[in-house]
Amino acid sequence: MAPLVESGRSKGWSQQGTVRGRASMAYFATLILVALLWSAGTAEGRPKFNTLFAIGDSYLDTGNRNPVDGTQTEIGPVNQDWLQPYGITFPRNPAGRFSDGFLLTDYLATFMGLNPVPYRLYSTGAAALPALRDGVNFAVGGAGVFDNLGFTKTGDQITQLKELVTAGLYDPSFIADSSLILYGVSGNDYAAFTRNNAGGVSATGLPVFIQQVVAQIMADLRSLYALGFRNFAVTKLQPVGCLPTYTMAFDYTMCNDIVNTLTPMHNSLLDTELNLNMQLYMREANLIYLDMETVFNDILTRRPTGFPTVLKPCCTPNFFTGLCGDVDISNNRQPLYSVCSNPSQAFFWDNNHPTSAGWQVVFERLLSSPIFTGGKSLPEFLLTLY
Repeated sequence: MAPLVESGRSKGWSQQGTVRGRASMAYFATLILVALLWSAGTAEGRPKFNTLFAIGDSYLDTGNRNPVDGTQTEIGPVNQDWLQPYGITFPRNPAGRFSDGFLLTDYLATFMGLNPVPYRLYSTGAAALPALRDGVNFAVGGAGVFDNLGFTKTGDQITQLKELVTAGLYDPSFIADSSLILYGVSGNDYAAFTRNNAGGVSATGLPVFIQQVVAQIMADLRSLYALGFRNFAVTKLQPVGCLPTYTMAFDYTMCNDIVNTLTPMHNSLLDTELNLNMQLYMREANLIYLDMETVFNDILTRRPTGFPTVLKPCCTPNFFTGLCGDVDISNNRQPLYSVCSNPSQAFFWDNNHPTSAGWQVVFERLLSSPIFTGGKSLPEFLLTLY
């Protein structure tokens, strides 16, 4: 099969087969406009990468959960991100994102001038091959590096990517030179650990489990490297104890310091192991961190204008164990949640995820200073500067 992209140029591309998705083209036009404004304010240049592949969980997933599967899991229905009020800001209907609008993936991809397709659309036949020209998003909400309630773990997402590569859809030299891997996990493995172990994050087995999680992250990155990928953007773990699911117990007034001890333990080991792996096994890797611990802490501490209450989510469940999107099926499906009047004034959307405005501020921070990206400039990493 001829590759979709070869030696840095499009091959066999036409408008037929492109994916419009559930949103109108205004969705993409809005993103492009935002990206151009940011680009002009930070650096001028042309994008280095022509394809983007995302591996991860709900912080990156742009529509890979099954929209018609209402199966209940321990963390909510499979199609939770396809229910009201998700997508209320944009595109004003649920669009398979755990947000009221855009995610980190959207902002990053658009800054790069790309529109990677959710793998679900390709696997179900809703996206023809030409639509994969800009890359593919394999991330699935609920995923971890280990099995978690049936959601596609990162290793299986990499297997899906490998199938596309071995089928010849992407030229090997193109993969090495012009493709970027966005890899991010935000803590589903640790949430599963706390559900399954008495004592939660205080359990004696947590340090060993952190080692296992980081070891699997390294195995994932080595697998991607073995496929020919050389360029990586890897997220660090956000301050988990500041997520609304943990601050709810304090009426959203303070973070859970005990839970937050998990984050530096994970990130410190990630630093150590990734440096070692790059020296031993990934010597040609070009990598940048997206340091969610530093970014989130900066936002939550400095409280940017527009986020009056940074810890309280916009969409709050009526019950302690409830979720955004829950309804009372015995009472004409009345909502069992409340939504704030202006999601752009909230950093968090639901119990675990930022709003579209929250993600915008996160991405602005990542662009603004190497402090938030492991000492490297993100614009210089993504752009060939003029």
